[in-house]
Amino acid sequence: MKDFFNNIKISRRMDLFITFILVLLNLFMALSLIERIYFRFDLTNDKKYSLSHHTKDVLREIKKPLSIKVFFSPNLPAPYNSYERYLKDLLLEYRSIAKDKIKIEFVDLKKNPDAPKDYGIFPMTIEVVEKDQVQYKSSYMGITFSYGDMIEKIQALSTTEGLEYKITAIIKKMIDKVNKINSLDGSFEVLLIGNTKIPVENIENLEKVVAGAVLSVKEKLNGKVSYMYVDNINERNKAFELIAQYKLPPINLTGLNYDKNLFPDGKAYIGIILKYKDNYRVINILEEDEEGTIYLMGKYMIEESIMGNVENLLAIKKKVGYLMGHGEPYFIDPYGSEESGDSVSRLAKFIDENYEFKPINIQKTPIPDDVDMLLIVEPKFPISEEEFYKIDQFIMKGKPVSVFASGLFFPVSDKAELMSGKIPIGIIPRTGLFEFLSNYGIIIENNLILDKNCYKIEIPKIYGGGVQNVYYAPLVERENISQHHPVTKKVKGMYLLKSSSINVVSQNDRKIDVLIKTSKGAWQEREGISLSPAYLGMRIPSKDKMTNFITAVSVEGRFKSIYNKKEVGFIPETTDGKIIVVASGDMAKNSVLDLDGTSPNSIFVRNIIDWALGNEKLIDLRVKGLTYNPPKKTSDFTKSFIKWFNTFGTAIIIVLIGIILWRLDVQRRKRIKKEFLNKFSKRGE
Repeated sequence: MKDFFNNIKISRRMDLFITFILVLLNLFMALSLIERIYFRFDLTNDKKYSLSHHTKDVLREIKKPLSIKVFFSPNLPAPYNSYERYLKDLLLEYRSIAKDKIKIEFVDLKKNPDAPKDYGIFPMTIEVVEKDQVQYKSSYMGITFSYGDMIEKIQALSTTEGLEYKITAIIKKMIDKVNKINSLDGSFEVLLIGNTKIPVENIENLEKVVAGAVLSVKEKLNGKVSYMYVDNINERNKAFELIAQYKLPPINLTGLNYDKNLFPDGKAYIGIILKYKDNYRVINILEEDEEGTIYLMGKYMIEESIMGNVENLLAIKKKVGYLMGHGEPYFIDPYGSEESGDSVSRLAKFIDENYEFKPINIQKTPIPDDVDMLLIVEPKFPISEEEFYKIDQFIMKGKPVSVFASGLFFPVSDKAELMSGKIPIGIIPRTGLFEFLSNYGIIIENNLILDKNCYKIEIPKIYGGGVQNVYYAPLVERENISQHHPVTKKVKGMYLLKSSSINVVSQNDRKIDVLIKTSKGAWQEREGISLSPAYLGMRIPSKDKMTNFITAVSVEGRFKSIYNKKEVGFIPETTDGKIIVVASGDMAKNSVLDLDGTSPNSIFVRNIIDWALGNEKLIDLRVKGLTYNPPKKTSDFTKSFIKWFNTFGTAIIIVLIGIILWRLDVQRRKRIKKEFLNKFSKRGE
């Protein structure tokens, strides 16, 4: 047999063909095997395509089946078509950890076009270029999560940045919610107050719609819900006792066609009172559309609103108290109006994703015990000594306080004044806040920091063109951002707006971290400075008068109370105090924070909240895969070297390689010639 195979003669062409066929068969078998084994290698620095340890820990907490449904319209244009692929890969990672506890379904909207509406997912409008024309198209890009009787959703996937953070936060919230509900030691009372005579759309279905919503809530809360409807016409006395007890706000009927005999004062009362033990929430069930028509919410919306308030009453979320009553930026934009750049509505929305944003006025009442963090943003009017005492004792309890306030305030009375060309002038806000913070060794200077390394805007050609430096919007580069503190690590660039400088008095029992500072090309201006770019451009000092300034710090450790009271409950000091100060109120406003919350400035502000409340794992998730990654700053010499190397370096390297190969070839020829001559001489002998 051995001789048989040895005697077989195969041509070289046939040998190559057989080898080629065998290689193809091996590749086919290898690919078939790989299809059955899921694995990936993530070579990115921040492991963008791998699940974090926190996500894996959360997935291990899943006790019941978790259903994830994805609704994506077919044939989406770029970049939206890539979102679905990225989401699919990410969800496969989730399932590889949770195994059969997660069920994923990508719903085919060609077969089920109305499926998203059944889950409360509504279309978003995207811009599409077709036939060389810009068109607008309604498309679905939503996700729903079902765990037990709980449903959460992502209405529209507008970006893949921070997607793992969003999904993991939702799953964690659902797990905590189910665990809390399963351990309830009481029941909820739902009181509906209203009547069907109020002149609003769909009011004739009031009891049916609300009863249906309450029934769904009852199923989710394991039956621990009681329901009662009080008609405030037929049961007037009982209804108005409840209205007075729970402070149900009235509905103004002015402009509506209403029965003046039933509503003589032009006001009506309608709403839900949700009560649990000694606490309650008032829930509005009416909405107003863009045309001003008031209508009764649908069953699904009322159910969602009740469940949201259930979460608040059960304290599933930590509460962030937002100090009000001193001219602070408002946190809600008026219905139907565009977002105001001077409000903090975006920050409030970001906080509400994982916590509860709670406006508080402490002028006459104490800081509620359930508030876990206090947020102070740009007060404009004096804060009383009594209020400062309450804030001091809040710090002494070991609860964090975050302050966003500049040492100078630039008031604008109205938009007309600004449009007329009047430039705001900096004044010192006399609130008492700066003196209060200085008692803890944190000093906000009454100045405005300007920087040559700043944001630039293009001037329209009709106004002469060119570039305008906005000196009061310094650009902050990586080397001036702490890469060690959890709040700022991996934030590689951002900008400031109308910021002041901070000085901190160091103490042995406190840890002080400088989070942000300006470049060395910065200088300061005092009270009375104008924001006119041309004026500021004329005030640039010489280089020896420029330096960098600290604009954001965190201080934690031992703090002593600045008061000395002997009343019951007074706390003289704490070893776990935590104060974060950003010397710019604008850093918390809509004018700086982007809508999706994924810009470096938004990440920075959101990280402050998470770090203050002890959720550093959420920070690690949020900063994964940040797309803003500016190159490291290099010297002029390095830039010139790279420039000239790119121009001539390749040619020089090719010439050098050619010379080396030529010399090697010459040496090889000499060696061959020498060996040949040696052999020839031996034969001659």
